[in-house]
Amino acid sequence: MRRISDAGIGADCVSGPEVSKALSCGFAGANIVLAGVGKTDEEIVLALKAGISSINVESLEELSVIADLSGREKLNGNISLRINPGVEAHTHTYITTGTEANKFGLSIQELPEALEILQKATHLNLTGIHAHIGSQITRPEVFRELCKAMNELNEWFIAQGILPKHINLGGGLSVNYQEPNKEPIADFEAYFSLLRQQTKLHPGQELWCELGRSITAQCGSLLTRVLYSKKREK
Repeated sequence: MRRISDAGIGADCVSGPEVSKALSCGFAGANIVLAGVGKTDEEIVLALKAGISSINVESLEELSVIADLSGREKLNGNISLRINPGVEAHTHTYITTGTEANKFGLSIQELPEALEILQKATHLNLTGIHAHIGSQITRPEVFRELCKAMNELNEWFIAQGILPKHINLGGGLSVNYQEPNKEPIADFEAYFSLLRQQTKLHPGQELWCELGRSITAQCGSLLTRVLYSKKREK
């Protein structure tokens, strides 16, 4: 983790202990985000006290809780809205997270209500918009569709008088588990080239990416041994 931090890569955490571990390994609060679909009050307060870059909000209910906690504790916090863009990742059903059938993130129809909550919040600052559509993505056209959807959402926020400081394109690059030695490193060049071409940023905006397992999955081997072979009669 220290090597990753030294390389200038941030930490995408999904729990309070992960935030604490990232801080202890040298990640600055400004380079940490807290995602996760079930943040406890204690984890939210920890993130606020650490001054992390962004708490990625999963729902209107969670946004209200974060607003209440930040006001009660008098802690200023940055949040990003995780929005369900309705993009099919064409990966395994259990790791697809960005279609309308998935429960993750805010729906586009909920965005006006989210802005109403933020207008009343005394200690929260909306800094970005976020999407995560799944893991093990193999098709470049998926990222192209994601960029298109986020470009449209970005323009919607700008029309409301809000310029998101960052656009976070979540969706993990795939790892070749079938032939790991044939493709030991993901095609990062093609990935970043596509995002640069397809994302329409305005002055002052940054593009954030979530590379997922493609950063570390090929850095080691999992060694196991069979203990028992059970046979069952049909």
